[in-house]
Amino acid sequence: MRRVLLAAAGAVAAAAAAGAAQAAVIENTAGVFDASIAFYSPLGQTFTAIDTDLISIGFAYSNINPDSPNDPITLSLYAGEGVGGTLVASRVFTLPSVLPSTLDAPVIIDTDFSGVSLTLGAVYTAALSTSSFKVAVVYGDDAYAGGHALNSLSSCASCDLDFRVVGSSEPRGGVPEPATWALMLTGFAGLGARLRSRRRRAEAVQAA
Repeated sequence: MRRVLLAAAGAVAAAAAAGAAQAAVIENTAGVFDASIAFYSPLGQTFTAIDTDLISIGFAYSNINPDSPNDPITLSLYAGEGVGGTLVASRVFTLPSVLPSTLDAPVIIDTDFSGVSLTLGAVYTAALSTSSFKVAVVYGDDAYAGGHALNSLSSCASCDLDFRVVGSSEPRGGVPEPATWALMLTGFAGLGARLRSRRRRAEAVQAA
């Protein structure tokens, strides 16, 4: 009986694990150069959506002019290639005053875009703009097949920024409906009751 009940409990755990959401992530970290956002403004990256539910968009920022003011940055998300499409969402934020230098290893800093919906397989553009020359983004040669840097940069004809797009993909196995959970638990309870009844009858026969 214990083995049967353990198997039933395992089935419940497996169903719960199968329903856990999996993150869908696009990430490029191959960049080795730094480009001032203000100089190329708007500066950004196009990408192809692999999820319908957006969580965050991030870039690898660096201190290219540490003595300049730490002005706010606007990160705008547009439908299609470039900034001429429909504005989907926009966030304004201020980065930490101390960022990696142009000699340090790049670190991607994410900006919250939760609640924004995308069309699967559609192209979007994440564009950065600011008024200060303090902050740069890291970029390099073409390393991401699903998009490209918004502006053509001097070091390469076809570039990609170091960036990350995180989405929340649908549960792989599907989360059981409440009625399904109730039916499963009722079945397990009934199975346990039947096994206990059989054991009691067997014990009664032995006692007789």
